[in-house]
Amino acid sequence: MKSNGHCGNRLPMAALAAAALSVGAGIAAGPAAAQDANGALVYNLQPVVFPYMAAQTAGVEQAAKQYNVKLVNANSNGSLETQISQVKAAVAAGAKGIVIQTNDSIGIVPAIKEAVSAGVCVAAAAVAIGPETGKVYPGTKGLAAWDETYDAKLLAEAMAKAIDGKGDVAIEVGLLTNGTSKARLDSIQAYWKEKYPDIHVVAVEQHQFNVDKARQIALSLVNRMGDSLKAMYVETNPGAISVLQALKTTPENGKIVIGSIGGEKGYQDFIRQGLPVIDVPEVPLSEGASALKLVVDCINGDKSPVFVQEQDMPAMQTLKSANYVVTKDNVGDFTPEW
Repeated sequence: MKSNGHCGNRLPMAALAAAALSVGAGIAAGPAAAQDANGALVYNLQPVVFPYMAAQTAGVEQAAKQYNVKLVNANSNGSLETQISQVKAAVAAGAKGIVIQTNDSIGIVPAIKEAVSAGVCVAAAAVAIGPETGKVYPGTKGLAAWDETYDAKLLAEAMAKAIDGKGDVAIEVGLLTNGTSKARLDSIQAYWKEKYPDIHVVAVEQHQFNVDKARQIALSLVNRMGDSLKAMYVETNPGAISVLQALKTTPENGKIVIGSIGGEKGYQDFIRQGLPVIDVPEVPLSEGASALKLVVDCINGDKSPVFVQEQDMPAMQTLKSANYVVTKDNVGDFTPEW
């Protein structure tokens, strides 16, 4: 699941609402705006309670109002079994559509197959259903997300440039058994191996989406390696925030390049301080609104699969010339959605 530690500072509700309206306006202005859904019942299924999910749900809710959808929100609190039961409940209730960010890309597949067989229009947000990132699962309407191999390459290139293409680098992922974690890790390592052979990954640790553990790992690495450690990739912005806070207590504060993926306001604030911090943002409001629009299109008869890529969403366009990477040089160009 994408939530994996997506905890941290929540945007003020007024800002969240304003951003949701902006997202909706951008979608409505597109050349293929969805038609009215005539009050169709759609379930929005989220994996955990975190600010990222709150922002994504706000996007779904705004689009539901725009397209006349009767929306039911549900949260599985980290349980795959609960999310499976929620998919089944949506089918039993006669839902015409499901927007889902799954707990488990593989484990949810049988339930999604049942929903599709029952004629339910399904769109995934942030996390792809099935074994492949950046792919629309067969039978479903679509996916609104990053291809995790692509965003990881963007970050790998930016981090490599920040350390002049050489040096010792450490990696903190969530869990190696998590599809998103594994896709990002494999992509980053493969990219550095091919393009920057003088970058040496000296440690790969798992913080298990626990910010306290992320902090402890960082302090252990810095104490062990000192100024030989040039950069760290830390999965999830909340984990990276914890690492940055820990580094403040060490002589290496401000010297180690920190790279992450997320777009969280609290992490962007560290970039604004002028620290060597790099981010490839995610835009959960836009993901939610885009996924709901896909479901509405499907309900109205357009069953063709569509992958709405994160970098093509309106909220990301100010970063296009920077390869969708936020640094201290362009942090003012991006507006966080969570």
